[in-house]
This record gives sequence, C-alpha cells and structure tokens, in this order.
Amino acid sequence: MVTKQMKDKRFYEKWSKYQKLLIAVLIIYTFISFIRLGNIESPNTFYNLKNGDYVVYEFEDEVVPAEIVFFAGNDDVYLSTYLAEEYTSNNDTFEYDTSVTSDYAAVYTWRREAINSNRKPCRYVMVSSYWDNTVVGEIAFLDPYGSVLNTKLVTGTKFLNDEPEKIHTKQTYMNSTFFDEVYFPRAAYEMFHHQYIFEYTHPPLGKIIMWIPMAIFGISPFSTRLMGNIAGILMILVMYLIAKELFKNEKYALFAAIILALDGMHFVQTRIATVDSFLILFSMLSILFFIRYLKTNDNKKYRNLAISGLAWGCAVATKWLSCYLGAGLAIIFFFNYFFREKVIVDKKWNVRPILMGLLCFVVIPVAVYLLSYIPVYGNENEVAVYDVKDEEGNITSETVRPNTIKGFLLYQYAMYQYHSNINTREDYVEHPYASKWYTWPIMYRPMWFYTASFEDNMRSTIASMGNPAIWWLSILTFVLMVGYAVIKRDKVGLFLLVLICSTWLAYAIVPREMYIYHYFLTSILMMLTIVYVVSKLVEWKPQLGWLVPTLASIFLIIFIYFYPIYSGAVVSEKYIESTKWLSSWDY
Repeated sequence: MVTKQMKDKRFYEKWSKYQKLLIAVLIIYTFISFIRLGNIESPNTFYNLKNGDYVVYEFEDEVVPAEIVFFAGNDDVYLSTYLAEEYTSNNDTFEYDTSVTSDYAAVYTWRREAINSNRKPCRYVMVSSYWDNTVVGEIAFLDPYGSVLNTKLVTGTKFLNDEPEKIHTKQTYMNSTFFDEVYFPRAAYEMFHHQYIFEYTHPPLGKIIMWIPMAIFGISPFSTRLMGNIAGILMILVMYLIAKELFKNEKYALFAAIILALDGMHFVQTRIATVDSFLILFSMLSILFFIRYLKTNDNKKYRNLAISGLAWGCAVATKWLSCYLGAGLAIIFFFNYFFREKVIVDKKWNVRPILMGLLCFVVIPVAVYLLSYIPVYGNENEVAVYDVKDEEGNITSETVRPNTIKGFLLYQYAMYQYHSNINTREDYVEHPYASKWYTWPIMYRPMWFYTASFEDNMRSTIASMGNPAIWWLSILTFVLMVGYAVIKRDKVGLFLLVLICSTWLAYAIVPREMYIYHYFLTSILMMLTIVYVVSKLVEWKPQLGWLVPTLASIFLIIFIYFYPIYSGAVVSEKYIESTKWLSSWDY
C-alpha cells in the first residue's frame, strides 16, 4: 500500500539538486526581503477637514506643547494651531499660534512640526484647517523633550484621536512613505474611493495590484509594499525559468537566479511601493513565454505566444516603458517568421503566423489595457489635464474624463504630454539624481531614495543601485557575447542582444530626464550575458567550472557589504562613506 508520505517522498526525490537549491534560494531571499519591509499598522481612520473645520484638544494639566505630530492622508495638509488656558464654546479664548503644512510629497507620512515658539503654558490647543481638502489620520502633541502629551478630545471628529497606539514621533521608511511611494499608494486609494486620482500619468494595472493588500489589511507601509516584494520573489523564479530555456542547463539557470537575488537594484526596487516590480515581472514573463514560442513547433506554440502577449499587455497596462520590450520582441518575431517559418505554403502566403501575432500582441494587449481602466471609467471625480495651443500660439489647459472613446484617447494624450513635456514645464528643475542612459551600466549616478539620521553619528539610507560586481562584470560579458554571437551567429546571444538594445538604446532618443532605475529590465538581461559567457567558457574548457561558484561567492560578498545601502539598515556614517566607490555616488 502506497501511503501519502511515500508519494510525497517520491515527488520530492524527482526534484533535481538544482531545483532544491533554487527553493533554498527563494526561501532565504524571501526571509531577508521581509526583514524591516515596513510597519504593519498605520492610522487608517482619515478625516477630511474642510476650510474652517477645527478640533479642540485638552491636556491633563497646564503644559508647554512644543511640537505637533500628525499623520498626513492622501492629500495636502494646511493647519493652524491656536492655544488657550481656558475653553469656551465660542472659542474666543484661543490665540493664534502658527501654521503647519504638508504637501503632495508627504502623503501617508508622519510629520513633526514646531509650534508654540514662545513656550507658553496652556491647557487647550485648537487645530483648524484653512483648506477644503486637508486629510489627516491622527494628531498628537509633544513636550519640549519630545514626549507625547496625553490629550482628550473636547470637540471635533473622534477620528483624529482614536488610534494613539499607532503614533510615531520620528519619521522613518518603516512608518512613512518615501520617494515615489507618495504617488502610487495614494492613486490606488483614490481610484477605489472614486476620488480625483492625483497620479494618472501611468496606466492603472500596477496600482490595482497594489490595492489588494491595502483593501484587506488597511493602509500601511507593509501593505503598500507587499505585492511589489512578492513580485520581486517571483522574478527570481522566472529568471531561473528563462535561463533554463536559453541555456538548457539547470546549473546555469540556478546561477542566473542567484545573480538576480544578489542584485541591489532588484532588492531596492521591489521593496518600495511603486509599480516597477509589476512592470518587470510581467516583462520577464513575456520574455519567458516568447522563448517557449520560438522553441515550440506543436499545438502549444501559439498558446505560448498568447501568454507572452498577455503578459506584455499587463506590462504596458502598468507602464508604457514596456513598449521598448515589445519593439524588440517584434523584431525577433518577424525575423523568425521570414527565416524559420514557411512563408509560402502550397504557393500561398502563410498568413497564419502574422494573424496570430496580431491577435497575441495587438488584440490581447489592447483588451488588457482597456480592462485595466475599469476602476477609472466610472469615477466622476477623475480628470486629466492637457494643454491646447490655439492658432495664435496661446496655450490653455483643458480637462477630460475617460468615460467616452474621445475622452479616453484624450486622457492617453494627457499622459503622453505630461511625460514628453516634463523638461519644458515652467516649474521644471533638473533633478539632482537624473542621469544619462549611457552612464547606467557603470552606475555613475545611483538614485537616492531615503535617508534618516540617528544619535551617535548613525544613519539609515537607501539608494537604488546595482551590485557593482554584477553590473561591471556584465559590461565585459556583454561585449564578449556580442563578438561571439555575431561571429558564430549564435541564436541565444543574438536574442539577448536584440532585447538589450531595444530596452536600453531606446532611451537615447527620449527627451525627458531619466534615472538609473529605467535600466532595471536591461540590467536583468545583462545578467544573462554573464551566464552566457560563463557557459561558453566552461563548454570550451570544462576545468573552468569553478567560475560559477567563485562568481556567485563574490556577488554574495559584495551584496552583504552594500546591504545597508540597499535596505536602509542603521549603520555608522563612516560605513556609508566606505561604500562610495565613485565620487559621483551620493547617498
């Protein structure tokens, strides 16, 4: 009799040692990626204070409030504080103290602002909004020593005094948003609450995915970053599958997965609540199934092409940047059609591959793109803004809702106009961490996401940059791969060459300012050139098999060394300075 335990054992024994090692890599990476990902709890009862709305707090005794602490919601905050020793219902005892603000760059963030500069003792404080869209989650006050003062709500909404256990007096990446997190979680919240969507310049799919844990667990740094981190874990698995298809060897597939797991940009970009994780995961899935399409000749051929097109459509519905990948895949598709497919069958033009290509990479992606806007179509408060120039050259701004065919197309035009004109806006200031496309492989200018200072000259910082050992080596292996692939007409090398060029060189003609994280997908393809060259070297001289474990060990050592820069771990200022190997590295 065969028991369940025996079946499970047989199933496990069918796995190769490389598959078991892959599982170990995924488990270890998953554990590390969830360490200090973000606080699980944040204030979730928000209140919109209209212009003139106010809240009055009473202290236990007459005290000296020195600072106000508040958790900003999904909009700007404009507050004034008033102090009083006694309270009357008409508020005539309150004297104006100061005003505090928080703009779009600090949503879902703990803000700490000084008040009561005269250090005047008081028993009551009134907080009043002087703007219609002030959104706050919780308010507290600190004494001159930074301790939270006990308060009781006298009048006003209870929602601003109902979660005192979630108050944080110091802003860190663990309890607040950082970098572009101020856009995407906010947009997800506004999308599903039928509010005006502040960030409409990217398609909705990534924000829809991000919203899932936010809707289940509430809004917190952990919930907003959760799906991106899961996507980062899955990317390692997909990398393994891509390399296995390309190199037909599980050892090299595992090597590729380890390289990605030890890369800094992959670690940083997938642990922040932006949509780049989904963009790259969908792009990698599209590449995986496109490879399977090229290698298959049976009935599964067009199924693989359809899945590739579906994944690419999801990538486009996340960010338009995936169109560059689509261009590369199109080049390979038509090359394959003209040189491998039977263009003429029975003296007739074989149009089936072309029709299937149109279905899988036009019809399906367009359908996915349109479906991704379902949460937006019915939002009566959502509009996009675009500029119109008249015959005399005067420019006026127009708004449009995406609830008609014309409106939807103009909405897309507004998105395009925003990105194409970003460098020409009147309020444009060159970003200090912008970089040229040709500097990305050497990591000339990492993108600085976050910093916080602590006592004893300790600091926390996060910079979006790769593993120097991986990125710099990939420059050499790319050159070697190109030479070998061109001379030998190697299909795998030429395949990687086309995709690397399409996802990287396209930025040479992009007029707007760019950043190193735009190289994210290309950097993953460049990692595959390391595997490619190593596999050719070992094939040429088997005694070079030591290259795989040696390089993996070097990558691991460098990853550990730069881990504080990738993770935001608190280390000494001296340690951070020691990691700045180039003078242009500023974090």
